[in-house]
Amino acid sequence: MKTFIILLGLLFISACATTRSYEDKLLSWKGQNVQTLIKKWGPPVQTLNLADGGKVLSYRQREEGNKKFGSQMAREGEKANVLYDCKTEILVDPTDIIIGWKFDGPNCRAK
Repeated sequence: MKTFIILLGLLFISACATTRSYEDKLLSWKGQNVQTLIKKWGPPVQTLNLADGGKVLSYRQREEGNKKFGSQMAREGEKANVLYDCKTEILVDPTDIIIGWKFDGPNCRAK
């Protein structure tokens, strides 16, 4: 049981570190013109025009992969298809400058 708690703690810490590095990546875009981001990331999947002339650009990153389960969860060697997802919204002011963001999902990590 003690080993399980330690492993769970390490998993939590690594997830926070990964999220923090993604936050740092987004922070590097603050104050930049949104066209520079679009050239690097490609067009957003959705753009919402705001009443003040600003915009919210939505990006979604999806990856499928296989995850090998331990023997307690499945027979040895079985794999399950897992979907990793990240949704990022970029807030842009009326002059096309990036002023904020939010993100959600287990695949939100710096690469």
